[in-house]
Amino acid sequence: MISMGLVNMPSMECYWSKKTLYAYDFVKRNITRSRFFLLLRMLHFNDNETFEQNRRLHKIEPILDMLKNNFKSVYSPGEKLVVDESLVPFRGRIFFRQYIPGKSHKYGIKLYKLCTVNGYTWNFEVYTGNLSNVPEHNHSESIVLKLAKPLLKNGATIYADNYYSSVPLAEKLLQEKTYYCGTVRKNRKLLPQDVMSAKLKRGEVTGKMNSKGVKICHWKDKRDVFTLSTCPEHDVQLVPTGKKNRMGEEVMKHGCITDYNAAKIGVDKSDQMTFYNSVLRKSTKWYRKLAIELLLGTSIVNAWVIYNQFCLPQRRRKMSILKFKESLAMSLICGIAKENLNPGPGRSNISGKRKSHELVEADGPKSKKRKRCLSCYSQIANAEGTKVARSKTRKVNTYCDTCENKPYLCVSCFNLKHSISS
Repeated sequence: MISMGLVNMPSMECYWSKKTLYAYDFVKRNITRSRFFLLLRMLHFNDNETFEQNRRLHKIEPILDMLKNNFKSVYSPGEKLVVDESLVPFRGRIFFRQYIPGKSHKYGIKLYKLCTVNGYTWNFEVYTGNLSNVPEHNHSESIVLKLAKPLLKNGATIYADNYYSSVPLAEKLLQEKTYYCGTVRKNRKLLPQDVMSAKLKRGEVTGKMNSKGVKICHWKDKRDVFTLSTCPEHDVQLVPTGKKNRMGEEVMKHGCITDYNAAKIGVDKSDQMTFYNSVLRKSTKWYRKLAIELLLGTSIVNAWVIYNQFCLPQRRRKMSILKFKESLAMSLICGIAKENLNPGPGRSNISGKRKSHELVEADGPKSKKRKRCLSCYSQIANAEGTKVARSKTRKVNTYCDTCENKPYLCVSCFNLKHSISS
């Protein structure tokens, strides 16, 4: 399914189409259509016999708990954390489907996420509707406290937008030795009205701090911006951004907003990378769509963030999310026995002598270990000459470990060569 996200088709059936227009054989050489759709149809994550009416996430509870535990156990999030929501696209009928007009996909299942500033999702919660008559502001407070509970009393700073911000939340976090920074709605309770209603000119800022250390600021930019912070370094001073306007003057911003914008990039980056080359397709089963999004979307982005963070000490180059998914797909395909890729009674491209052949990746940096695919080079050389072949032939870092001289081959040529010889 990862490869299906990399090479998008109008429908899943097209990956097994015999039409020249859909000449993509990576999927159909590794699994038959009937087996793929059988596995997809039988995809379940919990026992339906133990279903309880008040547990709306019963169908995927085990996979959610497993992912949460794994996300928390393998990565230390640092001192800056961001809370925000994202949307898993879904337009089917479900009680807790949400409509968020500001998202690219306006309808779907809402996820509350606690992310790091580099885009790693450390914790998450699925919104399943308000199960009790709890006011909205209390609900948003409880979400922040629930997501950040394992990280309280460590001196961390939580950044969030005006949906979550309130004076009681900031005070509760401060009691837990955790700072808070974010924008705040003008109509929230316990805010100083003289600050909120002040008439300011562009570039002016005013603010107040209550007895418990919660600072409310009003900054006038193109529009009025209201912030709430308990961070010691935040005051009513403007700080330079390093940019200049058309008049050559230094662009100044409120320090709270500068830090907030820098931190929010983490959640935006996580959402952006998750939807790059997404494997999601239209489905009538909401729980499958949510599980696939978390397993093949959020989990892969988390793995990519970890790889890029720790690759530099090992003198490896950072990878784009596209290259990382390509490498992951190849590792999953080439890392298992070929005879197990295509079981079943139908016609098989993986049988006979091919069982003894294995496509492996060369050790070391790809830039030094890549060579031209031998089969592609021969075909182009026969058709257009060796000079053209040297420039056109793609370089790969995979070779057949069983063949004589261990020729370098791309995946398509490897599959074609050994299926024909079989």
